[in-house]
Amino acid sequence: MPAAPRRATRARKIRSAGGALLRRFGVVPAGTPDRNGEDARLIGHGWRYEVLVYFADTPEALYQIEQWYSALEALDQTHPVVVVTQDSRTAARIRASSGLAVHTIASYTTLDDILERSRTKLALYVNHNPENFTCLRFGRLVHVSLMHGDSDKVVTVSNQTKAYDFSFVAGEAAVDRMARYATLYDAHARCIPVGRPQLDAHLDVRARFDAERVAAKAPTVLYAPTWEGGQPSAEYGSVVTHGRELVRSLVESGRYRVIYRPHPSPG
Repeated sequence: MPAAPRRATRARKIRSAGGALLRRFGVVPAGTPDRNGEDARLIGHGWRYEVLVYFADTPEALYQIEQWYSALEALDQTHPVVVVTQDSRTAARIRASSGLAVHTIASYTTLDDILERSRTKLALYVNHNPENFTCLRFGRLVHVSLMHGDSDKVVTVSNQTKAYDFSFVAGEAAVDRMARYATLYDAHARCIPVGRPQLDAHLDVRARFDAERVAAKAPTVLYAPTWEGGQPSAEYGSVVTHGRELVRSLVESGRYRVIYRPHPSPG
């Protein structure tokens, strides 16, 4: 081989080895999956899971899947569920805080090999991460978008929804929203209202707040602003514009008990 191609090949190998070493020690840019996968151990084997939850995000976005733990654990009792991540840190956190099986898979080839040997029929997604397309490639699976909330934000009617076979939504308002704003999309056939099963795990929290409200003998105001968004078209939050003055006026009046629930997204 001529000298130039040899140097190029050597450089690629060095970059690959260096990248693997950085990922091993968690030295990756914020928001970037470490791809520290279990591929070497998993490839060549199948698994028993019928349902795959694909979650490619870093730990900062865990709030998107955490609210589904109880529903997924209930589903796991009859149809075995596995969460597939691209980030080992995310996998460790899910494994520690849920009863779900979790595996980190870095390579599409590994996932393809496993699914060829397995009984997996359904893939679920809780967000629109572009990395979802790694799993969406598999035509033999039924792909369902769960998302992690329901609102009038533009992401709720994103064209990315069309990539999934079905979208499970909270109710008819979500179906009507998709029918109105998503072009060339049969919302009434592909959006299935399922309510908000993830709220079942929070009933005890509402009961506690009710008890505290009665004890305080004052009306309670819950201020729960949505996210500020990552771009101008999604700047929905009220914190920057008038949130501080709103809360200050309520507190200084002495007439209200205020509970502030910030959006869990760090961005």
